[in-house]
Amino acid sequence: MTSRFTELVVDRHDPERLAALWCAVLDFRVLDRGEKMVEIGSWGNEFDVVRTLAATAHAMPAA
Repeated sequence: MTSRFTELVVDRHDPERLAALWCAVLDFRVLDRGEKMVEIGSWGNEFDVVRTLAATAHAMPAA
């Protein structure tokens, strides 16, 4: 049995900038935008997605 990594969510202060970087590196395009998120990916035989979210104070619990 094999598995495939298909989605990744990244908490980021500047999601547009991070999305632009990964679009250039992976030859992806922007699929969706929101106020605090950008979704990028590629369309092919299978769908790959990387989501970048704006960092918020509530995004991660304090260590």
